[in-house]
Amino acid sequence: MSQDSLLDVKDLRVDLPTVRGTLHAVRGIDFSVRKGEMLCLVGESGCGKSMTSLALMGLLPRKAVRSATHLRFKGQDLQTLNNKQMAAIRGDQIAMIFQEPMTSLNPSYTLGEQLCETLHAHRKVTPTQARARALFNGTGRYPAGWGSSAAVSASTVGRIAPTYHDCHGADV
Repeated sequence: MSQDSLLDVKDLRVDLPTVRGTLHAVRGIDFSVRKGEMLCLVGESGCGKSMTSLALMGLLPRKAVRSATHLRFKGQDLQTLNNKQMAAIRGDQIAMIFQEPMTSLNPSYTLGEQLCETLHAHRKVTPTQARARALFNGTGRYPAGWGSSAAVSASTVGRIAPTYHDCHGADV
């Protein structure tokens, strides 16, 4: 692991038992992410993108087997953390964006309310402070690079209000 590496993954594997034998969902993936970088996993359906992310987050199905030579976040071995320790990191310091927002977001709540829920879980903030941080990162403006068409599109998708996702300085 390099000195400036925030996330270091070496030989990550995920195996799932099935009635026909073991499914090798992830087969020895390696990558490193430095502070300020973003990693996007791209590939065809079923290639292991979601399983890789779920393995990092500690959200695999119960029968799945995760193994890795290195699985470190900020120098801490994620393989040694219990559920409570992972819950403290998950959503606060490391997060994933699921492929299909309709299955991971609750349409009964605005996106801002769902971001505020994460802030309440990990930060000592009042509801007003959480809302200010979740919506536009407290600026009241669209994030840099958002054109008017992106803003309009974001504001018209169900009850989802346009928001800036980096609401509390998450590293990844």
